[in-house]
Amino acid sequence: MPAKPGTDRVRRKYEFIKAHRKQFPTEVMCRELGVAPSGYYQWLKCAQSA
Repeated sequence: MPAKPGTDRVRRKYEFIKAHRKQFPTEVMCRELGVAPSGYYQWLKCAQSA
């Protein structure tokens, strides 16, 4: 089953937030990147798929 359109873009934003969360507040980065903090925190809990 193909991924939903835009999921790769959102995943890259989440990866950016994870890489920079010691430098900037997570909520600020989520707001600036246009993603929900709840989605980011849920993504952190999920196991990475193949």
